[in-house]
Amino acid sequence: MIVSLDWKERNVLIVGWGRQGKRIAQSYEREGARVVYKDLDFKWSDVEGMDLVVACTSDPDFNHALVEYVNERRIFSQSVDLDEKASLHRMHSLDLDRFSLAYSTKGAFPMFYRAFDPWIENEFRANWERRLLDLSLLRPHLIGDKKALAYLLELSKEQLDWLVRLLDKKKGIVVLFAKSSVDLSCLQKHLRENMAAFYMEEKFEELFSVCRLLSISLVVQPMFLFEGYLYYQCLKLPVSCLPLLFDEKLWRRIVAPFDEANAIFVLHPTRDHAFQKKIEHFVQKGQVCECVDPLPLKRNQINVVVPLFMLEGKHVQDLKRKVEKARKKGLRVVVPFWCLFELEIVQDRLREVDA
Repeated sequence: MIVSLDWKERNVLIVGWGRQGKRIAQSYEREGARVVYKDLDFKWSDVEGMDLVVACTSDPDFNHALVEYVNERRIFSQSVDLDEKASLHRMHSLDLDRFSLAYSTKGAFPMFYRAFDPWIENEFRANWERRLLDLSLLRPHLIGDKKALAYLLELSKEQLDWLVRLLDKKKGIVVLFAKSSVDLSCLQKHLRENMAAFYMEEKFEELFSVCRLLSISLVVQPMFLFEGYLYYQCLKLPVSCLPLLFDEKLWRRIVAPFDEANAIFVLHPTRDHAFQKKIEHFVQKGQVCECVDPLPLKRNQINVVVPLFMLEGKHVQDLKRKVEKARKKGLRVVVPFWCLFELEIVQDRLREVDA
């Protein structure tokens, strides 16, 4: 167990006045300790009245004997040899406002902190400082519920920021996407302050439980393209679920600008081609195909491939490879966008959603 001890106005005896002894003595002096130095003039009786004795000589056997002698008298002991019998092992410490870290290389390379400290500080400032602040603001509302507190640690920086904002607003919108490899932080920047992006695979029971404890009411905006399995699973969630964002009106606005004879609308496969049939209802001139099928490209025209995927995930990466392969064969292929979420009309429609 690592503990932080206050050495202010405590009596510390340094035995051994070499380079290490001087360095250790200076560190305790900076903490306000009353430091006494002994070297060749040391007597065993000098330990009496001390709160800590540090063995700093160049003789490991003497240092070990001093540690045992001090321990018998119930005085804190420390040794430059990292004696396992010593009651105290001094560690390098790093203080970053709300975050303090103590560590040791166990004598392997004492100067390691010169490289490690800057790396730790950069990592903390970039990825953990804001998260720790948010956790400190949420914790008072959840003290006593270990499950709720543990769940907070699973949330991203953006999701934690959202929860903190909702402490005042009390209403929020979960923007729910199907599973994807896209980083949620890339989506969050397009959402309003009362919205947070989540994937369907996340632990929603815990989220709703935390929000109940915080007196926050939630609604879910499903970002699915089709009323399939995921949508009906979403309807089973214990909060209000809004209709699909991609209604008939939005689909017509998306499809119409590209609906020409040279257009190929590509979408993910569904059972019985149900999604393909739905899109074919809005397409008058172009072709509609699933991403698992070959692209019906023609050499005598400019082919306009229109991906109908929500995010730039696996299906889009596969489509990019197909397009690149076709271009290498000399076919002319134009792709106006790679995913629907990057379209301004989709983002505008999402911003209109109200909790």
